[in-house]
Amino acid sequence: MFMNDVRKGKFHMARIWKKTICMVMVAAMIIVYMPNDIFGKNNISKVKAATTYNGGAAANYGLTYTDNSGGTNVNSYNSGYAYFQGNDCANYVSQCLVAGGLQTDGTWYAYSTAWKRADYLLEWFRAKPEYSGLIVRNPSPSDVKIGDPLFYVWGTEVDGKVPNDIDHAGICTGVSGNTPLVSAHSNNRKNFAAWRMNAGAVYVVKLHELSSSQTAHGEMTTPTITTNRNCYAVGETMNITWDKTSSQSDFLHYWLIITNTDTSKECYGGATGANGDVNANSYQFTIPEAGHYRINVWAVPYNDKDNRQRMASKTVCTYGYDSETQNLGNDFYATIMNTGIKKYVTADSDDNVTIRTGSNQANQLWHFIRQSNGSYEIVNYASGKALDDYNWEQTNGTNVWVYPRNNATAQRWFIRGTAGAYFLNASCGSAVLDVESYGSADGTNVWLYERNDSGAQKFTIQKQSINLSKCSVTGLARIQGGFKLSWQTVSGATKYEIYRKKQTDTNYAKLTTVAGGTTNTYKDTNCVSGVTYQYLVRAVNNYTTGASEYGGYGLYLDSTNVWITAALTKKISLSWNEVNGANGYYVYMYDTASKKWQRVLDVAGKSTTSCTLSGLKQNTTYNFLVKAYGTCTYNKTSIHTSYNSNVLTVTTAAYNGMKKTSKGWYYYRNGVKQTNYTGLLKRTNGTWCYIKNGKWQSKFTGIVKHTDGKYYYVYKGRKKNSTKLVKNTDGKWWYVKKGVWQPKYKGIVKKSGKKYYVVKGKKSNKTGYVTVKGKRYRVVKGKVQ
Repeated sequence: MFMNDVRKGKFHMARIWKKTICMVMVAAMIIVYMPNDIFGKNNISKVKAATTYNGGAAANYGLTYTDNSGGTNVNSYNSGYAYFQGNDCANYVSQCLVAGGLQTDGTWYAYSTAWKRADYLLEWFRAKPEYSGLIVRNPSPSDVKIGDPLFYVWGTEVDGKVPNDIDHAGICTGVSGNTPLVSAHSNNRKNFAAWRMNAGAVYVVKLHELSSSQTAHGEMTTPTITTNRNCYAVGETMNITWDKTSSQSDFLHYWLIITNTDTSKECYGGATGANGDVNANSYQFTIPEAGHYRINVWAVPYNDKDNRQRMASKTVCTYGYDSETQNLGNDFYATIMNTGIKKYVTADSDDNVTIRTGSNQANQLWHFIRQSNGSYEIVNYASGKALDDYNWEQTNGTNVWVYPRNNATAQRWFIRGTAGAYFLNASCGSAVLDVESYGSADGTNVWLYERNDSGAQKFTIQKQSINLSKCSVTGLARIQGGFKLSWQTVSGATKYEIYRKKQTDTNYAKLTTVAGGTTNTYKDTNCVSGVTYQYLVRAVNNYTTGASEYGGYGLYLDSTNVWITAALTKKISLSWNEVNGANGYYVYMYDTASKKWQRVLDVAGKSTTSCTLSGLKQNTTYNFLVKAYGTCTYNKTSIHTSYNSNVLTVTTAAYNGMKKTSKGWYYYRNGVKQTNYTGLLKRTNGTWCYIKNGKWQSKFTGIVKHTDGKYYYVYKGRKKNSTKLVKNTDGKWWYVKKGVWQPKYKGIVKKSGKKYYVVKGKKSNKTGYVTVKGKRYRVVKGKVQ
């Protein structure tokens, strides 16, 4: 990260130079501690057999360190190894196997019997379960691949005489067509085509067939390092631990190097346990002298070490001075003033830390939070960011800034010294807070420097009382069961205390505490209907409690439940539950045009719990709700309503009956004109009217057929209950009894003082004599004479 000014750029370049030097030192250490048995000459540790094998690497080695002279000249041999002139075949093959990646062990290692004798080398392969299945006697050419070792019997094998039957060894270093090519020592051969060498028997170990389970597997775990502390006294023991690597991998060992970076002296270097021991992930080291100690740990695999090993690093230090750490309190706010200059440590807007004249501003106030190891996290009150040692550096001139809190050792500070002369050092080292060049101008940088007891490093920590701003209630919304309270957040607050009282009470009582400096709402659902409540809110942090300013008040009323009692064509009737503390009830109707609830009725009186709404449209759906309202005791002019009731959906009835229009009276059913209806219709007043094609026939007089199949007498559009002869529209006279035509009637009927002969309900036109009920009458055209 590049700084924004020249000074910071200088620090950045210094850090780059320092890191470059460190990289060179690490490289030097790696060279110093490279095992001197890299060629396998002195490796006699008991390790697991190789889990992978590079036949090509073995063959390349073999071709490099032999010739095709057919003699025993040693000029082509690797001078890094001893040789056995005239009997160097097994020694040569062992070197090739190590070059291919096979691991030595307690039986096969440089110059052991198994290393330098061909018969014992083959027996070593036979004793290893991972190799024994790969041995083939008298193989075909296709069985032999590059890197495979071969063993020869010149004479006749004798059962039970092994290992003495094996006379020679070589290694396949090439293939020509289908023919393996063999290289060897004593006599020297290089890609020798007569690969069987006229032996009585030949054995090959087909290392090229090592199974995938014997290859590199699993990943090394990056060994994140943990120490019991970050600073130590000379002579103290440092307990070092790190993350384990999985035992299901081809883990070799952990390699630990501890270096005093002040003296460049390596204090320890080596494996921390036996090969394959994943539990050797700890080490105890006694601090021998003052200084900084860099701990490097590698998790090393058997195979492909360069690409698969994982390394971690950590630096600790000695205290470097005598004073003990100071405990000024567990949690407090304070300013940090350079005692000599009397300027204050300030977090600038660009997050850099400088000294400036005291301003009582939040960027000069620091929150000290003590940690379990005695250090402090020091958080700037304005930004909420922690005082930070840039990149954990400890060199003179390392910059100090504020950075988001991350629990790193670069943000943990020990306080040492005495009042007025406190030193502050980051727990990742011993360098202390320092005013650059002891400058006194506003904006002078604050950095880290080795302790020198100068005035630039001595500070006064002045505890401060933090005054939180007053907190104001901004809203009080009615909800089911109470109120939703809202307020303005207060800078520096970590929580809020909610207070409530009834209007009739004298004092407020704390209702609850709400965590979170940015939280600004709370729901109080434990209110009683008919009671006026007042609320206050106070901001709180770990150091102080602020005052309240504007409160809120409200009358709480329970919501009611509304239901329908009647729904007619143009009006409906509603009822609802009585609400305690109410002075009346507002009835609201939803207006579909404006999409808003409109208050349509004010029903006064707590106990008046019903109403009728008129002027509605027939066969129309309406939505209604009811709110109780009341006057709160805190302010007699303040009207408060309850939370909404349930929403009631009502549909008015459709019209049925006669309705007058400009074209006469028509019959409607469910609000629809019945133009297909012809017959009698009974009205609500009990009269029957004659309807034809939906319209009332107000001038009609005669006989009409009703939907029940009967015929009725209608006079001027209305059914008459007369008993008499009536003249129908067909010109005939019909006999009706109580308004109903009598189609089966036969007899004599009076009309206007005269008698008429009726047959099948109609006046007969017969002339002559007729007998009715045993009596004989003379009629002329139906009229009795």
